[in-house]
Amino acid sequence: MWGDTMINSPTPEVVMNIFLDNRLESYAQFFDHELARKFKALTSGTKLDEAVGVLCGTWKAASNSMRLPWLAVKSIEKMALGAAIDTTSKQSFLEYLPTHLRHTLSIPDELGLEIEAEIRRAIEAYRIAERETRKTFNSQLVWDSLLNIKKDDGSLVAEFPMAVWGSQQIGFGATYHAYENFVRTVLEKLSSKPGYRIKYDGKVQKDIGTFLDKSISEQCIDDPKIKLAKEIRNSLAHQGGFVEVDPATPNQYHGFRVVNNIVQVDATNNRELFLLLQDRAYIFAEAALKRL
Repeated sequence: MWGDTMINSPTPEVVMNIFLDNRLESYAQFFDHELARKFKALTSGTKLDEAVGVLCGTWKAASNSMRLPWLAVKSIEKMALGAAIDTTSKQSFLEYLPTHLRHTLSIPDELGLEIEAEIRRAIEAYRIAERETRKTFNSQLVWDSLLNIKKDDGSLVAEFPMAVWGSQQIGFGATYHAYENFVRTVLEKLSSKPGYRIKYDGKVQKDIGTFLDKSISEQCIDDPKIKLAKEIRNSLAHQGGFVEVDPATPNQYHGFRVVNNIVQVDATNNRELFLLLQDRAYIFAEAALKRL
C-alpha cells in the first residue's frame, strides 16, 4: 500500500521517526477541480455562494501545500527543458555567420551568395531538428535526489523529507477544519444564529435533523469515515498524533500508517479525505439550499 521512506530525526534534540510516501505521483493531485466547478455552479448567486468560495479557496490552498513536492519537481523540469529548448543564441550565431565570413575572408559576391544560401539551408534544417527533437527530463531522479541529499559526512539532510511529511500532517487538519467550518456556516444561516458553534454531544446531529433531515446528518457527520477523519484530526491537534492500536496490527490504524503509536498521514490518506469531504459538502449544500 505504501511506498515508504523512513526518516530518522536529524538532530539529537528531536526524537522522532517518520514515514512518508516516496512516490512522486502520489503528490500530483488532491483537489478535484471538476467537482469544485460543479459545487460553485450549484451555489452561485445563492446564500451559500460566499461559504462555498471560502471552502474551495481554503481547500485549494491546503491542496497546493500538500502538492509542493510535485510542484517543486515539475518547476525544475520546466526550467530545465526551457533552457534546453531555448536555442536563440545558437540561431543568432548561424544568422551572423554568412556576413562575418564574407567580410573576413573577402569572398567574391557570387561564391558568397552560394555559401550564404547553404548556411541559410543549414539554419532552417537546424530549426526543424530543434522543433522535432523530443526533450526528456528524469523527474524521478530529481525527486530521489531531493529526498536523499547528503551532508559532507554522508548523513542525510532531512529538512526536505520532513517538510513533505509535515505538509501531509498539517494538510489533513486544514482540510477537515475547512469542512467543519463550512457545516457550521451553513447551520448558522439555517438557524439564523450568528456565531453558531458545532457541538458533538448530539446537538449538531439534532440541529441538522431539525433544519434538514436525519439522513443528511448520517452522511455528513456520522458517516464512519468522517468520524474517523475527525478522530485523526483531534489526535493530531491534541495528542501529537497518538492513537491506541490493536497489538496484533501495531503499524496501522484503520488505513493509516502508525509508528510507535503515532499516526503518519500520507498523500493517499489526504486524497481520500478530499474526495470524501468534497462529496459530502456538496450533499450538505444541496440539501440546505432547499431551505434557504
